[in-house]
Amino acid sequence: MFRTLRFVRAAMLLVALVGVVGGGPSHTQAQHATAIENVKAEREGRPEPVRFPFEFASGKIWIATTVNGKGPYWFALDTGAPPTVIDMDVAREAGLEVKANGTIGGAGEGTTPRGTVSNVTLGFGPFELRRKSMETIALGPRLDWANSRRVGGLIGNDWVIKHVVTIDYANQEVIVHDPETYEYHGDGIIIPTRFGGYTFAIGSITAATKQAGALDHGSAPEQAAQNKPEIREPDAEPIRVKWMIDSGAGLSASLNTHLVNENNLLDMPTTMIEASVGFGLGGEVRHRVCRIPQLRLGEMVIDNPVVTLSQDKAGALAMRLFDGIIGGEVLSRFTVTLDRKRNRMILEPNARYTLPMEYDMAGMSLVGPKRAAAKSEPAKGDDAAEQLRLDIHSPVTGLLRVLRVVTGSPAEEAGVQEGDEILSIDGVAVTIADRDRIRPLLREDGKERTIIFQRNGRTVEITIKLRRLVRGEQEPATPFTA
Repeated sequence: MFRTLRFVRAAMLLVALVGVVGGGPSHTQAQHATAIENVKAEREGRPEPVRFPFEFASGKIWIATTVNGKGPYWFALDTGAPPTVIDMDVAREAGLEVKANGTIGGAGEGTTPRGTVSNVTLGFGPFELRRKSMETIALGPRLDWANSRRVGGLIGNDWVIKHVVTIDYANQEVIVHDPETYEYHGDGIIIPTRFGGYTFAIGSITAATKQAGALDHGSAPEQAAQNKPEIREPDAEPIRVKWMIDSGAGLSASLNTHLVNENNLLDMPTTMIEASVGFGLGGEVRHRVCRIPQLRLGEMVIDNPVVTLSQDKAGALAMRLFDGIIGGEVLSRFTVTLDRKRNRMILEPNARYTLPMEYDMAGMSLVGPKRAAAKSEPAKGDDAAEQLRLDIHSPVTGLLRVLRVVTGSPAEEAGVQEGDEILSIDGVAVTIADRDRIRPLLREDGKERTIIFQRNGRTVEITIKLRRLVRGEQEPATPFTA
């Protein structure tokens, strides 16, 4: 599925290394690499890089962050957010006065309350981010239930562009370099990038021109025996795409409404479903989901990727400022370095590079409990005593709920209903905390999963036979092609 113009020769070596190291370098290996880098930096008179951990969940980067000494709270490192933002409820919990300032939109077609707070200090890792004024948005009511934690805020591009920032997804570590002295001598893919409020890079897509379906291996028995798909060169002209690099989006790639409509992408002869693909500041995001023959970002090439096609008439995905989004499902397969000073992004494949890019095969969109809408005034008296704590020591609890059921999907055929809550899968209890654990369980073609749901106060046992709902010209069984 993934290939690059520079990494083809290294493919077999990479696959061998992945087989040996499994989930990536051990902590000892990482420490050794850090020690070597620090010695080199000291010898050359360069400041040592600064490192701090993050948690990777729901396709996003979560960093423990204090607000004026309170917390810590979970902030997402979000290159799709131009400014750094505090959740409105978290700001009040930290003792800040919120001055309301209308509403703001984002992904999705709705809006959410916004305001400002003054004299803010955010602490994360060894950093203190001080602002005389900072934007505050009612993030939680929109984003909590789509993630496995309370959303305390977003560390935006305004912080990223002041440094050279490396996101090491494999070791779940952010590495911050001095932009004046940073040097890169590796073999990564270097992609010209423009930084500002957003981070942009140029690439392309190739639209499907053949009916999607299972690949016939009959004419290539050697490839079939190796479980490798035949590589078909796309017969359509590439469509230029100005990508926005969005570490705060858990999806693989999304195409904005104008690009979809101007290129008649909804008419592609490929399997297409309508599904709830996530939540943004504008609320629920419902798109068409399909595979296309090819996606390019600089020299990185993805064959047969899953993409979503926006039909939003308002919000970020209706903007013409960019044509599409590259999200965490793609970015997390690399160590990503964002270097504004040299206008480049560097991608180095990690152990996830060769994993298949799959989509939900049950046909269920799952969410957790929803936080109540932010109040215009801080809670007082009894209400204040009962107010929900939002820090990282008070995680979201409760059951995963079925928000949407895809028409014609295995879930619909088996009798799953919107509003059903999952109690267990194959005999193992499930809560909102298991969201990332169960995702791969629902992405295995042909597998049967027995799920016990809670429905209107009673339990219902349903067996769902999974099947690939989003198909392309090639089966995605082998992610790396060359």
